[in-house]
Amino acid sequence: MTRAVCKRTVMTIPYNATKDSSRKYIREALLEKKIDPTKDELTQIVNAVYQSMDSIVPGPMQVMRWIKKHVGLYIRNGAKEVQWVTPSGFIVNQRRDDIETMRMELQLLGRTQIRLPTGKFTPSPTKHKSSTAPNTFIHSMLRSFTDHLHSLMNHSQLSMTQFFAEQETWEHSIALCEKPTPISFPRSVGSQNLQRRSTPQNRHQSLGH
Repeated sequence: MTRAVCKRTVMTIPYNATKDSSRKYIREALLEKKIDPTKDELTQIVNAVYQSMDSIVPGPMQVMRWIKKHVGLYIRNGAKEVQWVTPSGFIVNQRRDDIETMRMELQLLGRTQIRLPTGKFTPSPTKHKSSTAPNTFIHSMLRSFTDHLHSLMNHSQLSMTQFFAEQETWEHSIALCEKPTPISFPRSVGSQNLQRRSTPQNRHQSLGH
């Protein structure tokens, strides 16, 4: 197995890529090498890649599964959105809804069918389960990091030494996720007692339907 065969699957697992999509990526990579695996062989290869991820980076894999499980329960228990605060104070409100539509049939150029939203939105546990981990650990953290650097640049002359010191701090924080201990998710996501920060640098991000 080469890096090229595994790369796309490994890079998309943090985005909650499914095993079905991983099968497609790996098969395409193998076909480029003139290798056409059987269905059983492809299943073994995909499972081996996922097992390797569990072995090499157990912490992030466990956290992703934990978030996926509990955010689904949280939405099924009546929550309409998920909220968390990043280290820089950046507040994220995630809404992932199923949109109810109605079908309209028109006699235009023969027959035309379109679907229009009815205005009814229902929180979707499935969509939240697929979105929360990448939005928590990738998208919102990147935005938080960017806001943090902009704040430093706006209020002081950020030297290259300071920049790399900040970068090292954030890299260390991210590296802590490599540990197999899950983060304290219930206290940061969906908590009714979550205290919003009121600093001028505070911003909101809504992740919509």
